[in-house]
Amino acid sequence: MRPFRENAWETRSSQEILRVAEKSGDVIAAGRNRRRKVEHALQGIFPTIPADIIVFSMPYTVASDSFQPGDIAACYGVDWTSCLIRCGTASVWGPRGLKWPPSHVAVCCRHEGRSLWIESTSLCRHPCLLQSRLIAGVQAQHPEDRIRDYVQSGGRVDLYRLTDVNQLTAGESRLLTDVLIDHFIRRRVRYDVSGALLSATRVLQLTRLFPGADLNRLFCSELVAAVMMRLGRMNHANPTRFHPGRLMRELVRTGKYERAMTFSRSRICRG
Repeated sequence: MRPFRENAWETRSSQEILRVAEKSGDVIAAGRNRRRKVEHALQGIFPTIPADIIVFSMPYTVASDSFQPGDIAACYGVDWTSCLIRCGTASVWGPRGLKWPPSHVAVCCRHEGRSLWIESTSLCRHPCLLQSRLIAGVQAQHPEDRIRDYVQSGGRVDLYRLTDVNQLTAGESRLLTDVLIDHFIRRRVRYDVSGALLSATRVLQLTRLFPGADLNRLFCSELVAAVMMRLGRMNHANPTRFHPGRLMRELVRTGKYERAMTFSRSRICRG
């Protein structure tokens, strides 16, 4: 991604950029041609926007080539459970964009030529693509479906991508898929409610009373943390300690990930 220039964003309002993008046809890229069309329209009045920044508005269809293996989706729900998670795990010392953290995270991989959204949750209304049934645990979904779930309810999804020096090799991409699908999904790893609650504690985290990891039951960020440790993108530690906010702050602070785009009703998507 080309360097981001903060002053460029200050010179244009989001409403102005959206109006220009909307004039180009479909605001969301359903394929590469439309994507270039939108980017060209934006570059015409806003030449300092990085090429891979796109504006999204509703209704839309998410481009299937928007996702890469290892991408992490940071989801911001608007239901009371999501709001409680975000408030309970907020940090004034967090990196920009993560002081108010996500309430849920998922990781993307490639399987049989398609992108899959892998998450551990008990709140998804779609059947798992690999098990053909509703799951309370680790499951595979279409990224487009899950992003639409959040956006249509008024939330948003920030897509974080590995920085250039930390990109996955072909072998690591295959390992990511094998770990997620063969180890977690096919073994029917269930959702870890107690671990999710304990991860948000602040004092207990500092004591020896905090439980050790149990990879037979996982909550959302515990799953992603365990996978990142397996791939060498995080130092090995107890993945149960990482709620969504702590996980994303750790990955961004250490330079492993950066925000690539945002999916919402009518917001600027920027890295």
